[in-house]
Amino acid sequence: MTFLRYLFIAVIVTSLSACGTSVNLVAKGKPYGGVVLDATMAGAAGVEGLPLTVAAAADMPLSFVGDTVTAPLLIGND
Repeated sequence: MTFLRYLFIAVIVTSLSACGTSVNLVAKGKPYGGVVLDATMAGAAGVEGLPLTVAAAADMPLSFVGDTVTAPLLIGND
């Protein structure tokens, strides 16, 4: 495999960690802010940033679960 393929695989694997939820918790954001962050990243990347779009889309379901579990911690941050 070429270096770019390894890099693409590494980006996909590391993105499957509900990182949107992690960022949302650290920033003390709003409930379901992780899903919003993933959607924003996917939309902003466009065609040129296809790997980022794919990674953000793959992370979205995990962020949804993570955001659901952590929602009680963030309810008062509206």
